[in-house]
Amino acid sequence: MAARRLGVADVAPRLVLTAVLLLIAVPTWAQPAAAEWQANYLHRSRGQDYFTAQVTVTTDPDGSALYATRLRDTEYWLRTDPGGRPLEYSMGGSPWVFAPGDVTWTRQPAGQPATALQFSPSADALPDFNQRPDPYLTENLLVRAYDFAAGGKQAFAVYDVDGQGTGIREYQVTLDLADEDGVRLPNGKFRARHLVQMQQTGSGTWFKKARGSQTDLWVDDELRLLRIYRHREPYEVIIQDYDRPDALLSATETAQGYEPPPRLEPDPLPAFDIAAVPGDVVFAGSYQHRSGGADWFVAQVWVKRQPDGTTSYVCQADRATYVAVSDPQNVPIEYRNISREVAGRTSVTTFAPTHVTVTTGDETKEFEVSAGSLPDFNSRPDPYCIQNVLLRHYDLAAGGRQPLTVFDYSATGETFSEYQIALEDLGTEQITVPAGQFTAHHLLLTQLTPSNTWYKKGQGSETDFWVGDDYTVYRILRHREPYEVVLTKLGP
Repeated sequence: MAARRLGVADVAPRLVLTAVLLLIAVPTWAQPAAAEWQANYLHRSRGQDYFTAQVTVTTDPDGSALYATRLRDTEYWLRTDPGGRPLEYSMGGSPWVFAPGDVTWTRQPAGQPATALQFSPSADALPDFNQRPDPYLTENLLVRAYDFAAGGKQAFAVYDVDGQGTGIREYQVTLDLADEDGVRLPNGKFRARHLVQMQQTGSGTWFKKARGSQTDLWVDDELRLLRIYRHREPYEVIIQDYDRPDALLSATETAQGYEPPPRLEPDPLPAFDIAAVPGDVVFAGSYQHRSGGADWFVAQVWVKRQPDGTTSYVCQADRATYVAVSDPQNVPIEYRNISREVAGRTSVTTFAPTHVTVTTGDETKEFEVSAGSLPDFNSRPDPYCIQNVLLRHYDLAAGGRQPLTVFDYSATGETFSEYQIALEDLGTEQITVPAGQFTAHHLLLTQLTPSNTWYKKGQGSETDFWVGDDYTVYRILRHREPYEVVLTKLGP
């Protein structure tokens, strides 16, 4: 989500008003005293003790609260309203101010003027800020948003700073009440409710959160965080001086460092509706994708052909479905990248003889390419979908070494970079893959010129393809990682 830049004057009145309200002296007879709770937490990262930090929670009579901590030399605080919604958050003097559907972040890098960035997240979305070391203050928002009376798995829209540090990215997490069996702490085992936070969609955030990221939380009956276990590093936060004799289950069952809870899987992603693609299915199969020598995921592939010869190649990969469409002469018409994680997130690339149009959301960009140049998009994970069109431009009957001009996204992602490749048939071979034994043409793709592409393809890069007479792909081996795609099953 892009930011709208504001001058400091735009947000200064709001920040000043907050400061004034905090400083106004109210007679003690006019307002009941706020309740204060303090605890020390040990932070651990990658199996080692990191440091201990104190957390202070001040709760006003109306239910509004202030959470504050100091991690080494940086102070953090979070202020919430009586309903548990965020009002303000500060990270080392870099304040965030929250209103429904409106968030303002004021940044002031060392030696530079302050810059205010304004965002418009979904009205119910909550901040889910993470870092290392991590104060874990905004986690209190999610815990208080969870309906313990209803229980079960509950979904929440959240956001964090994007990969460039200039915007925010929304994603979905779920909280599930896994058990109420208690938690082991340094001074015994205490009553606690165990929540599992699972990231269900990708985020593209600065902290590189991914679908399937899991964090386990244990809270007491007052929703105080007792232990946090983030599986990624792993990173752990555990209370050191919990003083609740009434909640003690066992004085002898004390915490042992890094007792990792079970690692779970995110919810299954929705399957692609292949019936929505026009034409008859002329091929269906499953492919194992492997990277660096390890299995990654299994993709479903369909080829559908219309009566006039227009053909769609569909690859349902782990997090997105890709659809490449070519005309009866095998000229590319369109390429779609359809997110399986976020409904409605689709990128559409359309091809014309000398230009390419890319539409993502409300943004459309147009690029010039040479006449006859073909798309050769690569990534990791790589659907190898558009290559079905590319390979069919090799004339199997003529054989030999055949040059082609192709293009992929440039290193900046703001244009396309063209380069030369050659395809050569090294001969027919008997190839055995999990789906069976086949007679295949062994095609070698060699990059002849530098490319300066986002995927950093280099001159001399090689990829082997084993294909049938009808160009059905049996195996792909890209030597760089290596990255491999192997046919494991014929049929849906």
